Amino acid sequence: MLGNVLPFESYLYAADGTRIHKSAADGGYTEYVSFGGQTLAERLSDGSWKDYIFANGQIIARSDTFTDPLNAQASTTFYHHGPIGSVEVLTDGSGALISSSQFLPFGTEISAGVNSNHYKFTGKERDTESGLDYFGARYYASSMGRFASADPYEIVLRKNQGKTPNEQKQLLDSFIANPQAWNKYAYGLNNPLKNIDIGGNCSAPAGLRGGQTGVCVEAFIAAARIGGVGLGDNRSFNPNGGTYRFRVDVRVDPGTDGGVSVNKDAGYSKVGFEGLNFGARGTGDVTLGPVTTDADGNRHFEVTGSADNGFEAVNHLGTISFDLKFTAAPDGTVTLDKAMGTRFPSIESYTYNSYGHLTGTLLQAPERQSGDLKKPQQCIGGGQCPQ
Repeated sequence: MLGNVLPFESYLYAADGTRIHKSAADGGYTEYVSFGGQTLAERLSDGSWKDYIFANGQIIARSDTFTDPLNAQASTTFYHHGPIGSVEVLTDGSGALISSSQFLPFGTEISAGVNSNHYKFTGKERDTESGLDYFGARYYASSMGRFASADPYEIVLRKNQGKTPNEQKQLLDSFIANPQAWNKYAYGLNNPLKNIDIGGNCSAPAGLRGGQTGVCVEAFIAAARIGGVGLGDNRSFNPNGGTYRFRVDVRVDPGTDGGVSVNKDAGYSKVGFEGLNFGARGTGDVTLGPVTTDADGNRHFEVTGSADNGFEAVNHLGTISFDLKFTAAPDGTVTLDKAMGTRFPSIESYTYNSYGHLTGTLLQAPERQSGDLKKPQQCIGGGQCPQ
């Protein structure tokens, strides 16, 4: 709850953390219809609707209706974004200027006209009652250049992902070498002219720079339980993040000779019975194959990943594995040519632009049964899979 008057404003959230309802102090409210981390529509307490149209992960238009959205006459507003995704200009259906806005580096709005738009700095929703921007994972105060809650990133857990003492030392040293990363409330490593924060924590690969394309690959257990006492992730496919068993991030530079890099993260395995839950972090590894460039400037590369659950020494379920072949066009567009993998657990893959906005779904391969972990890989997606 936020605000400085009684009664306070209040917010409701879905199980995945997405905000679905906002109640104002005056009794008015907004209901949100979202998909994949994007607000597709808002229904206000007076019965009016705001429907949003997206392209390349950004709002490009809004249709306003005042009764039934299927029957009422709608007015359309077009959104124009700046280099980091902030909404800087609004125009009407005839192209006439409605309003323009400018933002200081940390997001404070200046030179703003009166308008009905509340999606502002980097395209995030700004709550008029608090002045905070809703980043999904947490709220951001542009007036202070700080988040209102701490970053959930934990360097101790991240360090322990290293498979050898030397890898662990490298992970810790890279964190120590950047003092701006120590501040759990900082925005964009305190350098908003160079960095943007994607969502308060990251579904898209963290640290994407201008022009880069990010690819996320996650293996997760959709079921609530596995083998009686094992706890699954209990979720469906979601490009906006969720718990996972193994995750690989890929960063692709633009151009015909741009670089490609990968990193990995193994999630926790959990068991639960009689109200008690226990967890152990899994292990995993990822390999980036040679990057080759064809005559048209397209880069081709292969990402191979494997992971074991945290209790593999006891339950011997088998190894999660996948082999993904990608093509990156000179403009940074990434496509999946072929995906080989175990049919358990579920595997998903998405692409994101440098603003952290979802740009495409590459793979959504549903799980079968845990016994498939001990079977050979099968083709699970991509244009080269047998039909």
